[in-house]
Amino acid sequence: MKDFSDDPKYVFEDESPQELNMKVSYTYPQNPDYEMVSFLERIDFEEEKVKDLQKNKGFIISAAKSTKKEVKNPDGIFSTKFGSKLGDDNPYQDRYSCECGKLKGSMNRGLVCPACNSICKYIDDDFSIFGWIEISKEYAVIHPTLYKQLDSFFGRSKYVKDKKSKHGSVLRNIIDFDPEIDRDGHIIGYKEKKDEPFYGIGMIEFRNRFDEILDFYYNKNHKKTIYDDIIADKHLIFINSVPVFTTLLRPMDIVGDSMYYERTNELYTIMSKQAMYINRNKRSMDRNLTLKNQQLFRFQSKYMELYDEIVDILSGKKGELRTLVSGRFNFSSRDVIKQNPNLRMDQVELPYTELVITQEQRIINILHRTYNISYQEAYNQWFKAVGTVDPIIVSILNDMIKSSCNGEGLPVIINRNPTLRYGSILQMYCVGINFNYCMSVPLQVLTPLNADFDGERKKRHCRR
Repeated sequence: MKDFSDDPKYVFEDESPQELNMKVSYTYPQNPDYEMVSFLERIDFEEEKVKDLQKNKGFIISAAKSTKKEVKNPDGIFSTKFGSKLGDDNPYQDRYSCECGKLKGSMNRGLVCPACNSICKYIDDDFSIFGWIEISKEYAVIHPTLYKQLDSFFGRSKYVKDKKSKHGSVLRNIIDFDPEIDRDGHIIGYKEKKDEPFYGIGMIEFRNRFDEILDFYYNKNHKKTIYDDIIADKHLIFINSVPVFTTLLRPMDIVGDSMYYERTNELYTIMSKQAMYINRNKRSMDRNLTLKNQQLFRFQSKYMELYDEIVDILSGKKGELRTLVSGRFNFSSRDVIKQNPNLRMDQVELPYTELVITQEQRIINILHRTYNISYQEAYNQWFKAVGTVDPIIVSILNDMIKSSCNGEGLPVIINRNPTLRYGSILQMYCVGINFNYCMSVPLQVLTPLNADFDGERKKRHCRR
């Protein structure tokens, strides 16, 4: 990693905004021939949108629909254009495809498409595809990184309008429309505060008077470093396009009548609806100044919540693994661990009772087929074996372990919560049975699991 502390391009004063201090952990391969460098870059969303559309790597998010319709909407925030997910009806169909998409599926692998003359081949997940929420050119919202800069540049306010915040924000007070209204409902001015002459003017007026407002607070605060940074990217401040990253990084699942999703999906849904309201402009009531400013402010507020959510995920506060793989698992149980120094670093031993319960269906099927008994009789024998050690069941479990994965053992996944890093989940092999209700683990896995032998229970997911 290169140290940018002495580079004037990357040096900021004490009033520098939060996102510049974001701590992100990286793991790079050790190679003395290369110097690994990482930095954040502020990009032009309008330019990126055009590039994505030209390269067929992006699409325009359509007007928001109800939740059930939005999930099936090919141009919605859950669009299949991002790629197939495990919960889809045919999640692996697009894994093999020609360039035009006429030939799909592994059955067509290696065939030449008559339409595009390309070979149907394996296609991996494409994380570079983006959806784009568009806002009418008459209006605009603020680029999130420049919002942070402007918020830091304008400073704190003694007028706290956000109940969730301990401190008031001058920028928030400016864009949160709060005019003086007469008895007939007409706007007659703004509620100017002594130290904040632009208080409550709203998003539209803020954009129109931006230069005036920026110069006023520069003369007041003299934050030259941030001022220069804002001026350098002034053309990026007001945007009409907001990127929506792939669903492969913001999972969603529907179980029965319930929908489970990551918070980024919730925020994108709200933003998509707000954009639809902002873009309604045909009727005079839709062009009402108060209504439009409120819609723009709500959109900006949710956009900044999304920005902070993404920063928290990247900096490890949310835990990217915890976000992506959290949920309920079948064939799982919880164990107390004990050490076994004779085990290989990818091996464990599991309790008899745990194996009997998690391997229930396989044991019953083996009893039925091997001993020529009915499924009910096999179930009764399995049920008794849960509480009392059955030599036949022990023999079946040992055979299952020896015959799995070319003799490596029964594949299992052990997981220690909270799942915040890659070492929190390990793929192991069960190579033996014990009768003391503990999972035996090798000493080498304690460090990545951040575990020790103090009686903590470790959660283990076992998949057949």
